[in-house]
Amino acid sequence: MRVVGLRKLVLEALKREQSCFAILKFRPSESEVDDWMLLCDSIRWLHHPECNRGRLIEDLREFGLGVVFCSDEEEARRLFQESACKRLWLEVYAADGTLLQSGTPIRRRAPRRARSYSRAHICPKPRLD
Repeated sequence: MRVVGLRKLVLEALKREQSCFAILKFRPSESEVDDWMLLCDSIRWLHHPECNRGRLIEDLREFGLGVVFCSDEEEARRLFQESACKRLWLEVYAADGTLLQSGTPIRRRAPRRARSYSRAHICPKPRLD
């Protein structure tokens, strides 16, 4: 008997395609409608005419995984940048299977202006009573 890790098996199969790809991991909720709305609103490239949006969202909901093949590394990285969902994890790979980028691609808000505090406010002197 031999146990093979599912991750390794999937990555080996995807590398055979000789194309860049992205693996998407999603944590579905109880509501299919809410998940569809969340994914359609937060992943801009799902509206591309060549994207089989229905198949991808169904795979993400049912298995928690989805795969998207890309024409090149630039397109693969763009998929990462054009996604913004807290419940979605993306891993972007080159055609040879090298991991290019991974994480939860959440668009950051503009940084808040730093408040100015006096030293006394941050580190008050101890009182000696």
